[in-house]
Amino acid sequence: MALLALFLLHINDAAKAATANRALEIASSVRASLEASLRSPMTVQSGGVERTVYPFAFPFASLENLSPRADVPLDFELADNFRKLSDIPTVFFELPKKEWKGDFGDRSALSILPLDLMTREGIYLDPNRLDRDRQKNKVWYYKPTALTVIGDEKLDTETADLDDRDSYAFNILLRRSVMRAHRPPPGEGAKPVLPGLYVFHIRIFKGYDPSVTNEPVYEFDMTLVAPE
Repeated sequence: MALLALFLLHINDAAKAATANRALEIASSVRASLEASLRSPMTVQSGGVERTVYPFAFPFASLENLSPRADVPLDFELADNFRKLSDIPTVFFELPKKEWKGDFGDRSALSILPLDLMTREGIYLDPNRLDRDRQKNKVWYYKPTALTVIGDEKLDTETADLDDRDSYAFNILLRRSVMRAHRPPPGEGAKPVLPGLYVFHIRIFKGYDPSVTNEPVYEFDMTLVAPE
């Protein structure tokens, strides 16, 4: 019995390690894409206002759940659906302008991606993005591999080791960074916002269900610099 318990413990540890490795892979890929985005600011006119937006193209994820394990799986026998595995659409986002103080409704201080994504013209893709019930309930889904897509029907699923990457999803909370000194700044008032420094909080989910509240399996903070 002791040997069996030890065996089951190692199985559980191996599953946790696999999840951690996948989460680190996703966070690393997202960071690389964000760093490329912040090097390419664009100025657009939207509603008579000049705005700075940043292009974002993530090749390994989609706003549509392409997993064959999705509630309504796509028919990948259709060429248009199969092409979505290689599509890399470019979307845009705007950096927040104020310090975030914990209010998810203050969208000038917090950007939630992909909820606050824009077109090249600075128009929000989701017209209902300010609905509080929807604010954090939108993600990018990791794309499945071509082998995973055809695996259930054309591969021997009892022997094939199908990749589970498409069971992962992620979103990003973006805020400005403030001084992290151990003592308050000189004079009265709050810690100043640091120019050009932003915190990207990445939340990674496994088995994401948009109809319920989901808890991330891993969360990462990364600090990136953007020209102002």
